[in-house]
Amino acid sequence: MECKETITRFDAAKKEKILNANNLGAFYKFVNGKLSNSNGVAPLIDSTGTLLTSDIDKANLFNEYFQSVFTLDDGNLPPFHSRFKDLPVQNINDIHISNELIERIIKKLKTNSAAGPDCLPPIFFKHTSSNISFPLFIIFRSFIDLHQLPSEWKHSIITPKFKKGKTSDPANYRPIALTCSCCKILESIISTALTDFLTSHNLISKQQHGFLKRHSTATNLLESLNDWSIALSQHKSTIVAYIDFKRAFDSISHPKLIHKLSSYGISGNLLYWIASFLENRTQSVRVGHSLSSPCLVSSGVPQGSVLGPTFFILFINDISDPFDPTVISKLFADDIKIYSVLSHPITFTNFQNHLDLIHAWSVTWQLPISNSKCNTFEIGSRFNPDHTSNIFNISGIQIEPTSLITDLGIIFDHNLNFQNHIHDITSRANQRSHLIYRCFLSKSTIHLIRAYKIYVRPLLEYSSTVWSPSLIGLINSLEGVQRSFTKRLPGFTDTPYAERLSALQLQSLEHRRLITDLIHCFNIVHRHTALHFEDFFTFSHYPSTRGHPLRLSLPLVKTNSEKFFFSCRIIRPWNSLPVDLVTNPSLIAFKHHLTKFNLSSFLIFPSHYPSPPTKYEMISPI
Repeated sequence: MECKETITRFDAAKKEKILNANNLGAFYKFVNGKLSNSNGVAPLIDSTGTLLTSDIDKANLFNEYFQSVFTLDDGNLPPFHSRFKDLPVQNINDIHISNELIERIIKKLKTNSAAGPDCLPPIFFKHTSSNISFPLFIIFRSFIDLHQLPSEWKHSIITPKFKKGKTSDPANYRPIALTCSCCKILESIISTALTDFLTSHNLISKQQHGFLKRHSTATNLLESLNDWSIALSQHKSTIVAYIDFKRAFDSISHPKLIHKLSSYGISGNLLYWIASFLENRTQSVRVGHSLSSPCLVSSGVPQGSVLGPTFFILFINDISDPFDPTVISKLFADDIKIYSVLSHPITFTNFQNHLDLIHAWSVTWQLPISNSKCNTFEIGSRFNPDHTSNIFNISGIQIEPTSLITDLGIIFDHNLNFQNHIHDITSRANQRSHLIYRCFLSKSTIHLIRAYKIYVRPLLEYSSTVWSPSLIGLINSLEGVQRSFTKRLPGFTDTPYAERLSALQLQSLEHRRLITDLIHCFNIVHRHTALHFEDFFTFSHYPSTRGHPLRLSLPLVKTNSEKFFFSCRIIRPWNSLPVDLVTNPSLIAFKHHLTKFNLSSFLIFPSHYPSPPTKYEMISPI
């Protein structure tokens, strides 16, 4: 008993020390160590069937496998015309660098990140920013002018991260790259300049939602779901194809990438520096404390770098150029889906033609498609999915049809009701909650609540605007995770749920989802997002002496998918908000006051409101 009490006190003191240090990275590391059953990389089996158990053998095997997926350029540069079309051709051939700009970027570095191959951690730059910014300015300027980089800056240390499947197969691991912090500072300057140039000239496809300001997985999914809901309301089915590329970030041909960049107006010193940045790169794989011998990186955009995502979206940017308006594409980095409303038999032939166009593009630009990971998915029930989906193929290989699809982390079914997704996330969240209780011996309420907020609640809230339920059973199921977790906290077993939330200063999950919806609505109304207002809402012209000037019109709906979709379910709460709140252009101010505004009439589980009523009083919904 005395030993157990000593262990409990030690565990509590350790967590208290981590919390008092206010180091989120240390807290993550501590809890991950508690929740994870992994003791490093599992034993691997090589091509001869030999079992490898030593770290150095595993590191070298990983390095051989990651090197094997690189693409050998075929020496052909396909025609790729200027992207400026009817606009006067513009060029970006250099970038502006200044001490102030370098200091601003250094301030944004994460202090708890590890050091790269140069052994200089980000915290070093944070603490020396005022003294080091000018020397860095001279170094960066000379590197751009001379089109050179130090060899250390072109080296990456790879950590294999397991995805799924057999742990003994190196192909089931994803390479996570660690690069030099100093190079990342220069990359950030270049990336910002490139992105500003590309967006100012509308050179990035409107279908791309990855790695761009005002874009996210939510904007990608909301645009798609809006189109699919409209088709369902018209009693039409939609066919969707999901295309997966093999090791997309590792397979990009460097000569073909440079060829495309020049057509986007990138030239001069900047283009020469990018070419130097890509060539003669090396990498080593780290397993435990062992490091493999370095190998040459002959293709791909550097993962772990700042510029890598920008280069990738430019490389894939033209994939949907030849599409006609009947087939719509949506991209998030290398995740691409295309869809079309079904109209047998013309749509089927046209849809297959577009799949052929994607295959032709992949062959031309040497970015191979992983046929086994591609799927077709039908929304609606006008046609038999087993009949309509089986006719599609890529390069003669049939694309497998599926009744459920995971799109950017959200599970969709053919009726768009999200029951499967909600059951999945509540199951995983409950499992994670139980693990947290098991690993925190002291059962301190402060520690448990913080772990819950970091490790459980995000599972239940990711892209909730896309799938937020309106059915009471599903709302209860989601709320049950938080209800069960808080009930097990010391001293709260017999306390009603509403009182527990008040005492713990927590909002109900339903309340948090409504706030998230209202924030998305605010961003759309005030044009702070890539989503177009006209695609989701229309302003109300109904004369009223109550309400605000940004009231939205409630549309006529025919199906549950429309009725419960974001653009319909949010209208009454939005129209109930006071004029001072919705007309304030500041998103920060909107969020601050929204958390204090009484939304209880729209909630099954209203939360505690810590502040007394203010001028933001409840207005009857219109």
